Amino acid sequence: MTSIDVRPVSPADWRAYRDVRLAMLLDAPWAFGSTHADALTIDDDGWRERVSSAEYWLAWCGGDPVGSVCLSDRVAEQPGEANIFGMWVDPTVRGRSIGARLVQAALARAREAGKKRVILHVVDSNPAARRLYERMGFAATGRTEPYPHDPDVREVEMACDL
Repeated sequence: MTSIDVRPVSPADWRAYRDVRLAMLLDAPWAFGSTHADALTIDDDGWRERVSSAEYWLAWCGGDPVGSVCLSDRVAEQPGEANIFGMWVDPTVRGRSIGARLVQAALARAREAGKKRVILHVVDSNPAARRLYERMGFAATGRTEPYPHDPDVREVEMACDL
């Protein structure tokens, strides 16, 4: 079995991140705030800017990127909070704790940065993701909102106190 390596995304990794982002938007278009069509319009400089605008991690299996997560405080509602976005693992390698390792990396960085709470949103039609987040210490806050691309789908807010 090939080992999995989770590491921060550097500016030089923008192509690998782009490939993962495009794959995640094809695999689970209902789970993310943007669409595959939108992502295809981003030029190389836009991808470079994206990986420099927040903290990203990629999971690597051999030489292939197979998952990612983002941590940012740019939309945090309170000082001391950060948000997790864009969490995804390639279906071909699910079940190997890659999602947990990606979330652990983001939570460790949030603690290191002095954050007190990490917030994320998960669509209510993704119980596997919700279970992962619960195992990682997240709990539903009671807040929900309509998913931007389908008002019949709800996003559940979850928080992890650090």
